[in-house]
Amino acid sequence: MMSGHRRVLLAAIFLTAVWATSATAADKADKAKPRSLTEQEIRALPGFIDVDFARAFGNREAKVEVNLKSPMLELVGKFAEHEDPELPAVFANLRLVRVQVYEVTDDEFAKAASMTSDAARKLDAAGWERVVRVREDGDFVDVYFKPSTDNEALDGIVVMVVGEDNEAVFVNVVGRIHPEDVHRLGEHFDIDALDSLHADHKRSRR
Repeated sequence: MMSGHRRVLLAAIFLTAVWATSATAADKADKAKPRSLTEQEIRALPGFIDVDFARAFGNREAKVEVNLKSPMLELVGKFAEHEDPELPAVFANLRLVRVQVYEVTDDEFAKAASMTSDAARKLDAAGWERVVRVREDGDFVDVYFKPSTDNEALDGIVVMVVGEDNEAVFVNVVGRIHPEDVHRLGEHFDIDALDSLHADHKRSRR
């Protein structure tokens, strides 16, 4: 479900290095930018969901883990501008992109699937909209959107996958996200479940 683990990880490492070497210049250029939110403030945002796949895997280290917050996300958008000129504006509205990927053994599959189902019930109760649900050939896939109060955008996205390629994947994107930009996030972070939504939408309009 997430085919570009190496790309995501290397991008995070590269951008962290760039941030460390250019912090002074960035500070001067971005004095008017919103300040970085605290962990408590991020957790209070309507698009944040408290799900930690680590509990299903004995708190072992994830195969891939990405935890990008603003203002780092704005920097990601700037460096990705050559891929898509509109990405800087998309990333400027984000507050958190969190990705966890774990390898799943046969013994761990049932526990991971149960954790996904529990999280899905929590999202249903909190007013999230489930836009994708797959239970087929041992794969569990759920994609949820959190509509904004003005119904003009999304406050958050959650992707949960267990089974495909013997992996468990959890993604939480928090911020103001316009529906037409969802596929951009899927393409940039190699999240097939989001990228495919754009493909399905294009086919439905033909």
